[in-house]
Amino acid sequence: MDAPGLDTAHQQSATSSSSSSSNTSAPTNPQTAVLDREMFQETLNLVALRIPQRMTEPLLKRLGGYRIVMSQAAEISAAVVIPDLGTTSGTSSTTATATPTKGDSRLLLLSETVTEPGTGWDDVPRGSDLRQLPEEVRGYVLENAEVTRYTLHLGYPHLSLEQVLRRVLPPGLPAVSSFETIGHIAHLNLRDEHLPYRHLIGQVILDKNPRLRSVVNKTHGINTTFRTFAMEVIAGQEDLDTEVSESRCRFAFNYGQVYWNSRLQAEHERLLKKLKPADIVCDMFAGVGPFAVPAARNTGCQVYANDLNPKSYEALVSNALRNKVQQLVRAHNMDARDFVRALYKETPPVPFTQVIMNLPASAESFLDVFREFPAELKPPTIHCYVFTKDTIDPRADCALEEREVYEVRDVSPKKLMMCVSFPLPRAAYSHPAHEEEAAAAEDGRGAKRKEPDVPDAPAPAREVDGEEREEEGEEEEEEAAGDRAVPPRPKKPKA
Repeated sequence: MDAPGLDTAHQQSATSSSSSSSNTSAPTNPQTAVLDREMFQETLNLVALRIPQRMTEPLLKRLGGYRIVMSQAAEISAAVVIPDLGTTSGTSSTTATATPTKGDSRLLLLSETVTEPGTGWDDVPRGSDLRQLPEEVRGYVLENAEVTRYTLHLGYPHLSLEQVLRRVLPPGLPAVSSFETIGHIAHLNLRDEHLPYRHLIGQVILDKNPRLRSVVNKTHGINTTFRTFAMEVIAGQEDLDTEVSESRCRFAFNYGQVYWNSRLQAEHERLLKKLKPADIVCDMFAGVGPFAVPAARNTGCQVYANDLNPKSYEALVSNALRNKVQQLVRAHNMDARDFVRALYKETPPVPFTQVIMNLPASAESFLDVFREFPAELKPPTIHCYVFTKDTIDPRADCALEEREVYEVRDVSPKKLMMCVSFPLPRAAYSHPAHEEEAAAAEDGRGAKRKEPDVPDAPAPAREVDGEEREEEGEEEEEEAAGDRAVPPRPKKPKA
């Protein structure tokens, strides 16, 4: 399919009755087509209202609900008000600094749909927007404005991202209007039908977002050991080393090597507000530190943070140093179960009070490690992230007497991301071996700890192809919820 706005020979005229010129063109080969910004030049002959500067705001308020005011780039979003230079032509700049030659007056440009009047409002054909104004509003305008004409010259810089993409993409193909930003990187999940135009889409995104330097598109689903995904740089620099500011902290990492989800910023903030300075945090799937680093810096918590991905671990250590909390964040690069068991085995055991399990695809399968929780310690509060197609798993309703269930966000129409927070039930780890050990600790006998005799837990989920793979796009990204692998469950230690 052909699309307008590219460097090929086809040209078409604008359909608007108020446009005197508007050229666009269509690509013969979208794979190699180059965006021709000169093809977006457009001239509009508009009706304008000459008004005193002091009346600008009151008049805009009166007209704001009637969609007759011209906006930037010929769309209804923000009114175009320019200095009145005593001329009938100009550009669409809303920040003109030229000194008006007609006192303190301004020109309020009206929409293209407003036809050109003669000397008064009665000249406007019935059915136009001006005719639809209530009589009291028309009277207010007549008292404070003079009708005139203005020639507006528009070009590529004046058009929004969506407006440009409507012209460069084939009819019927929706424009790309939203994307995730990670520092200087824009991340897209393009549909198959967008792929032939991906380089053009990427270039327009860069043009319209000066702070961005790279645009990437995910090429495959999340199917690697560390839940990262393959991506293609479709525009800009081949630079995936980026920095992000979140929760008053700075994070640096390589976006192609770790997982980061900017959509979870509000959830990070929500959970962090629950922490107190006296808390000791166990972050089992810490990634590059979006929970761990702010917990230490903003709240003053001692944090034990772990991630299996070596690149995430390196970034976690670096980010703790970058934010000057290296004394409070103890980073580990281990299997999550081994990490928690290592905390149990320290002398004395680490008395962590808050556990964060941000691996919603399979975090619940790691809960079995808390059967070994030291009986002499106060049970922690666990924050376990899960995916569900219902409000909450009925099994949790039965098993957890105390719980807080929070809906984080809609991952897709069929799936919710939830956070279930609950104190570790004593029944989950109370057994004779623990009671004997606790009693020995109290009376100083120092009995040797025995491993608990607990039944095997279900094997943790593995990432595989087929039915266990989720839908393409955002849902796969959310399933990762961090750059954490799901390792095979280690063998149960012998008693």
